[in-house]
Amino acid sequence: MRKDHLTHPSHKIAGLIPLILVIIAALILVFLQTKSAISDESAEKFSRLNNKYDMVISGDLLGGENSRLVADLYEADLMSNNKYDRDAKGLILSFKDGFNEGGILLLQPMHKIADSTLSQIAKEYFEAIPELEYAETDQSIEFEGSPTYTVPNFEAEEVVLAELEDSEVTVAVIDSGLDTEHEFFENTTVLEGWNTADDNSDVSDEISHGTHMTGIIVKNAPEAVIIPYKIANASGGKLSNVLAAFGLALESEADVINTSFGVSGNSYALYKMLNRADEKGVIVVSAAGNNGQDENFYPATYGESIAVAGVDDYGSKMPRSN
Repeated sequence: MRKDHLTHPSHKIAGLIPLILVIIAALILVFLQTKSAISDESAEKFSRLNNKYDMVISGDLLGGENSRLVADLYEADLMSNNKYDRDAKGLILSFKDGFNEGGILLLQPMHKIADSTLSQIAKEYFEAIPELEYAETDQSIEFEGSPTYTVPNFEAEEVVLAELEDSEVTVAVIDSGLDTEHEFFENTTVLEGWNTADDNSDVSDEISHGTHMTGIIVKNAPEAVIIPYKIANASGGKLSNVLAAFGLALESEADVINTSFGVSGNSYALYKMLNRADEKGVIVVSAAGNNGQDENFYPATYGESIAVAGVDDYGSKMPRSN
């Protein structure tokens, strides 16, 4: 029996291919793990800046407590048990996609810091940490619409109801919460949401705005499944609360995210969230604003969201609406 065909160089190489592929895969894995971790130098700079400005890392707005970013921070001994001022504005740090899965880090101060000073601090973090894609200050959010349960009847309502009659859509309502005991929602399926303003499961509405917006949704889409995310309490709300709610909403597999609020300043982290929603095929509906001006209002300004202006009972744009 001839055996020369078994010892031919090409056959030897072919036999080594599986081993070569395993080695390549292992090298790629090591490379990715090395690339995604925070460098020792960056960890040292983080620690120095945090101590300098009394800042506390509160977590990853995109991935929560189980994110790779948070794990890296614990390993680098950067997570602190120091108490911070939850109501004070802090910094929002967006990592590059190659590092920590593009996490969005929230730093909060142990005492209130002026906005102008925060802007300078954000610049210092950005210039010191090469893994960062962007650094910005937190913003206060503005709610749009009057908190009332009265919903006007439009002529187009019957057409909308006919189109949605047999469809079940899950809508994540990122707002001031929801009065789940209100009689209007007796036949509405409301799933468990989260309160990112106070970091607990209590989504009760202290402002009535979220209940109003949810009422409009349910009136036009009675079969809609609602997931309430509370981003503000009686003291107000911040952009960081919005980002945390966005992350949870994207994890919940919602079909639509409703954002009847906005911020006046452009936000890289918020834009990043809308891009993630767009990539997942999630529709984001946003308020255009009630300032009666032709100015940017976010997230409605972004092309990845559907901007909604206010109209009166006759369908004409209201003077206050952007």
